[in-house]
Amino acid sequence: MGWLTFTFSLQKKFENLFPGKLEVVRMTQQQENPKFLSHFKRKFIVHKGKRKARDDNLQPSLYQIRTNGSALCTRCIQISTDSGLLNSEFCFILKVPFESSDNQGIVYTWVGRAANPDEAKLAE
Repeated sequence: MGWLTFTFSLQKKFENLFPGKLEVVRMTQQQENPKFLSHFKRKFIVHKGKRKARDDNLQPSLYQIRTNGSALCTRCIQISTDSGLLNSEFCFILKVPFESSDNQGIVYTWVGRAANPDEAKLAE
């Protein structure tokens, strides 16, 4: 849902449902605060593309594990499947689906030699 959609249609409905109890905080992607991230218990995944564009499930997906400042701020972000993006300072997860629609596949973990040990443990 976009910010404008929420602001001009849904926010008023929520304010009527929860009078005096609603606090709306706008956050930018990749700049989420620790309080928000704590609700996901280190399982925050950001996929590329739009929500409705989920037809390419048979394509490989590459994710980078990022920890910004603390373990609480850990997130897994989908990046382009390009080997040139691998960096020895980070951990990556490659999801390769089989040629079927039953959601089966294989997952590889790539741990850089200088990666954070906590990130490496989380990736495995």
